[in-house]
Amino acid sequence: MKEAEKYLGYKYVWGGSNPGESFDCSGFVCWSLNQSGTASVGRTNAQGLYNRTAVVDPSQAQAGDLIYFTGSRSKVGHMVTHVGIYVGDGVMLHSDSGGVRYSKITTPYWTKNFYAFGRL
Repeated sequence: MKEAEKYLGYKYVWGGSNPGESFDCSGFVCWSLNQSGTASVGRTNAQGLYNRTAVVDPSQAQAGDLIYFTGSRSKVGHMVTHVGIYVGDGVMLHSDSGGVRYSKITTPYWTKNFYAFGRL
């Protein structure tokens, strides 16, 4: 989590995957995992991260788990379109149009588009 928090406030850049160019959602999560030593995931998209994790029941979610969302841009075979890092207490750290920031997952938008929690 400490590695991920270093990038709070970075702007959102589609396809961005490092601090030099900034981050999209999956680029932020991949960079944070790789740099922290938590996991070596290379660079993949939200669906690719989902495919590598074990699904966790929401009641068992812990800080550091990944949280996945689906939405209007979902395609067949690519249901997951957004990923963040679960902080706990209904909050995630992620990169979206507002940049790298904390967001409550209990808002109507995130609740409606929730897909799963996953653990590496």
